[in-house]
Amino acid sequence: MLPKISCFCATYGRPFLLEEAIHSFLQQDYAGEKELVIVNDCAEQTLIFEHPEVVIVNTKERIIPLGKKFNTTVALCSGEYITPWEDDDIYLKNKLTVQQQNLNPAGLFHTAMAYIEEAHQHITKTRNLFQYNLLIRRCIFEEIGQYEEHKDTGTIDAQLIGRLVHVFGAFSKDIPEKDRFYIYRWGTANNYHASGWGTGDVWQLAASVVSDNIKSGSMPVGDIKLNPHWKYNYADYIPV
Repeated sequence: MLPKISCFCATYGRPFLLEEAIHSFLQQDYAGEKELVIVNDCAEQTLIFEHPEVVIVNTKERIIPLGKKFNTTVALCSGEYITPWEDDDIYLKNKLTVQQQNLNPAGLFHTAMAYIEEAHQHITKTRNLFQYNLLIRRCIFEEIGQYEEHKDTGTIDAQLIGRLVHVFGAFSKDIPEKDRFYIYRWGTANNYHASGWGTGDVWQLAASVVSDNIKSGSMPVGDIKLNPHWKYNYADYIPV
């Protein structure tokens, strides 16, 4: 029997991007049980979407620092395995299937192979750390201490993978080209990006951006009914 996989998504003030991330989840071809757990701590927004595999938790209290927010989201997951699910990136339908099929004996999977959206309808191949390529048995995640919570930076993903490598050795692996599944976005998301702030206080910087967007009227507030969809069919623009 295939294990249940929980995808955890910590979001803040990016409902339009989140709609694309949810659509990516709903298209997954994984034959086992799966769920997407979303924690939204933007007090001005209540996100609404009903689906048996999607759980949205809206809280008016900001969860800081970022590591604590990730850990809080994971705590709501019920799967044997967990994988991060960024709200501003794109995942092709084979993500969970490829990850599960390539687990090592310890219960880990990671690959540095991915795509990057350089511009609208222009996607190329790339390689990087990409924590969102990680699939990990939940008990391992808990045993290594989860995400660090003592500081708020955009580098906690590297810290987590670094601790995994320290315990288990190098476990990242290449996969067949046809199996790449992750599309990373930087400037094309047209929004804030935590990793771009390095060692800055991510929660404060994000709050400033979202506050400005709300004041300008470019960001909705109140109840927001999400409509999962992609801006275009990213799969049609994957390089061969």
